[in-house]
Amino acid sequence: MAKVPFQNYNLTQQVDTGSEVQFGATDVKPQQDVVSDDIIRMGKAQQEFGQVLNKIDDEINDAESKQLFNNFYSDLDTIRRDYLDLEGALAVATVPSDTEGGEPKRQYDVYNGKIKDLLENYTGKASNGVVKYMFENLAQVSIKSAQSSMTTHSIKAQRDYADNERKVTIGNYQNASIVDAEAWKDPTSEHNTSRVAGLQLLEEQAINDGLITRGEKTSQEWLRRVSEYNMKIHEGVINTLAKQEKWGQITEYITAHYQAGDIDQDSAAVLVQSVKEKHKDYNAGEIVNHILNNNNPTDTSFSNQANLTLCLASNNNEDNNNDGICIDGFHSNELNVEDFTRDERVNILEQKRNESKFFQADSTILISEVNQPSHLFAIQTIGVEKADKFYTKALKNVKIDKDKYETDEGYKREIDAKVLNEFNKLFIKEVDKKFTNNVAKPNRDDYPNTKSGSKQYENATAEWETNNKKYTNQVIKDIKILQEGVRYKDVNGVTGLQPLSVYEKHLENTIDDPKQLAYAKEDLKLKYNQLNDQRTNQYNETYLKAQEIALSKDGGWRDLEANGIDISMFTLKDQERLKKGQPLESDKNAVIQLIDNPGELKNNLEMYRTSLNKVDYAKLTAYADSLKTSEDVSAVGTDNIMLKNELKKAGFADLYRTDADDTLKDDYIQIQDAWRNSIAEEERKTGNKVGRERKRELLVEILNDKVILDPKEWTWAWNMGGDDFALPLASIDEDQFDDIYVKANGKTVWIKDINKYQRENIVQILLDNGIPVTAQNIAIFWDRGGRPTADNDLDMNAYSADFLQSNMK
Repeated sequence: MAKVPFQNYNLTQQVDTGSEVQFGATDVKPQQDVVSDDIIRMGKAQQEFGQVLNKIDDEINDAESKQLFNNFYSDLDTIRRDYLDLEGALAVATVPSDTEGGEPKRQYDVYNGKIKDLLENYTGKASNGVVKYMFENLAQVSIKSAQSSMTTHSIKAQRDYADNERKVTIGNYQNASIVDAEAWKDPTSEHNTSRVAGLQLLEEQAINDGLITRGEKTSQEWLRRVSEYNMKIHEGVINTLAKQEKWGQITEYITAHYQAGDIDQDSAAVLVQSVKEKHKDYNAGEIVNHILNNNNPTDTSFSNQANLTLCLASNNNEDNNNDGICIDGFHSNELNVEDFTRDERVNILEQKRNESKFFQADSTILISEVNQPSHLFAIQTIGVEKADKFYTKALKNVKIDKDKYETDEGYKREIDAKVLNEFNKLFIKEVDKKFTNNVAKPNRDDYPNTKSGSKQYENATAEWETNNKKYTNQVIKDIKILQEGVRYKDVNGVTGLQPLSVYEKHLENTIDDPKQLAYAKEDLKLKYNQLNDQRTNQYNETYLKAQEIALSKDGGWRDLEANGIDISMFTLKDQERLKKGQPLESDKNAVIQLIDNPGELKNNLEMYRTSLNKVDYAKLTAYADSLKTSEDVSAVGTDNIMLKNELKKAGFADLYRTDADDTLKDDYIQIQDAWRNSIAEEERKTGNKVGRERKRELLVEILNDKVILDPKEWTWAWNMGGDDFALPLASIDEDQFDDIYVKANGKTVWIKDINKYQRENIVQILLDNGIPVTAQNIAIFWDRGGRPTADNDLDMNAYSADFLQSNMK
């Protein structure tokens, strides 16, 4: 509000009463417009205030847009990272439309849609147009960046996807080529068409990778890929052909591809060496197979003789030094038998032997059975004609008394050996001629006459032998094996096998290569154990069926044949058991075998049924049933160790000697029974399992409860001094109770003199007073009581009164 100006006046001027107010003289000036100035100043202030308000609004809008952007960016980055996490096919895959009937979308488009929806969602959150505008400007930059990243990833994923699928397809073509390996010679086969198709894709991949695949500047990386691709197929084909036992084709395959330029010299050498190692292992396995079937020294049949020769390394060989291999005695450069089964090969061999003049129906000269395997080996190695020629010459070189040969077995063996020796000389000479390369052997004169010169000569000779005479030496070695004869040992009646060591020795005799020998031995152990277990299980299964029939009634074994079981298939001992049925007296060895081996007791008790009487079989069945878990079996094994340790400590080690007589074995069984019963009784009373130390205490109590067997009755005992021999009471048989006594208070007390009534009373008194219940303590208590004979309470009370009165006098 504008101020009104006052005129000046004299405040000191006196005013006379009753007169008019007299105004002093003043200066009169024009009136000024002060109101407009105020309005201007007010407008300016309002303008400045508005500017402040606008500035504040701008700051608020800016803060809001940035907050929106920050939240938006976090969600945007999540979408971006989710897409980048998709690899290969997942990143370029299509997904069904959200709407029915809609077109499927690519993942890239789906994630771009998510970004669009996200932008719209955040734009709608803006409080005004300015914020919206500011937010959109910020968001667009980040969206472009995210989309750029996603686009780059999509392109890379598409490329990776295409590359991966191409590589998978290349691998599939490789596998298809390998699977059809046997048809490798046919240009139109899947083996060849797949291989070519794979190579085309491999080149396509290489071009995409920027490699030069043709011309003078061909990339080394491309050549490496081609070599790697082909090598995988070659190795696969070789493995496939090896599994099919097409060893001859393998060599042919490598040669063909080497000549075609598909395999370089170094790669061919690697493949050849790999094939040799595989073929050696295969041959080792074949030798093992034949050896495991060669178990009958009295079988002179052709099949057994053929099998004998097939156990030889030279008849299963990867290089016969004549550009061939030897398969079951057939040389591939003479007759390829790869497409024949083993039985067919044996039949072919028999046909070849039947061409021999010695095996004609009208032949007047026969080959001794012991020499026939060597003659057959010669047929396999040098042919029928030369084998017959050399044997005929050998017969002429040995002077033979025909009458003595027919009647004197010792003379016959002597002549057969001489003939075979002559035959082998000719045989070996022919083998050397056929299989040794016609390359000059090193001459000593060509080397310095020094120590180092001698060494050089030795090395050169050894190398010559390896390169030119390796197979020859193998055949000669095998000739000598047959000449010396194969050593046999008793064949196991259950499995039909000889001890493993016999087979191992044969392998050592015929296989020279240390690596091949080691492989053969490992293969032998594996197959031997498998065959042993298989045949044992088959035998046991059949025996249990036979046992059930045989024990079903008296003479039940006679029904075996009607049930399809030939009793002769069992060992003589088992045949006898089946015929006799369950014995009245158990076989002590069988009982001990079972109680000492809880695993055998639990799993195979039935196999011992014909060795056990009915009582023992029932007891052991109950014992086996109590072994419910592997822990139970293990615990019994541990208990058995404790038993033997304590028996040894107590001086009773003779009880479990392997050569112990039946009396000792019986005592061992009885002590173990007593111990088990003692443990079972304590567990019944306490309701708890007996611990290891308590078991030991119970065992020691049993072993310390000793009695003396009348010397004229004992068969074994431990000398306790003088004529007295102490034994554990648990080892005493029922029929020996009249012959045992103890020493009590320096006097002899016969156990038989303590009647049942007295014994039971004394036992109860001992138990009530915590005194061990032993024969010794019972006898001492009985003797101190005057050796009463009362057998009832009335008489005992009377006796006690008299005894007490007499002792008080």
